[in-house]
Amino acid sequence: MIVKRICPIHGLYTKPKGEKTGCPTCRQAKVKEYDTHDRNKENDKFYHSREWKRARGLQLSKFPLCKECLYPAEIVDHIVEIKDGGSKLSSSNLQSLCRSCHNIKTFREKNKREGAGKMLPDTQSHTAPQGKFLQTPIRGGRVK
Repeated sequence: MIVKRICPIHGLYTKPKGEKTGCPTCRQAKVKEYDTHDRNKENDKFYHSREWKRARGLQLSKFPLCKECLYPAEIVDHIVEIKDGGSKLSSSNLQSLCRSCHNIKTFREKNKREGAGKMLPDTQSHTAPQGKFLQTPIRGGRVK
């Protein structure tokens, strides 16, 4: 099914099934802006290196769940950021995090580094998962 959406800047666009929401032209412009002004080029080379991909794969295979909330982890994070003197590839400086917990941690560390007083809105809304990811004891062959 073809879905039409309206972007307030670019007008009507077609949203392909299964694709992220939002105007593709706006999204492309936002990525280009980030790449030219905010992205650290030296870090970009590191994160595409064979060594990092290997370390990331090992970390996610050992610890597939987020350290904070036990959701499936998507991101391997440096506990002590590289720019703060943390080791790039040491497994003792790596942790598996879901996207939400990683964004919260990054926001807090950026504010701490800049000395900003911004508050993170409602950080407690991201709670431990329910259902198949919740580990419960099994007694008598049944999950309690």
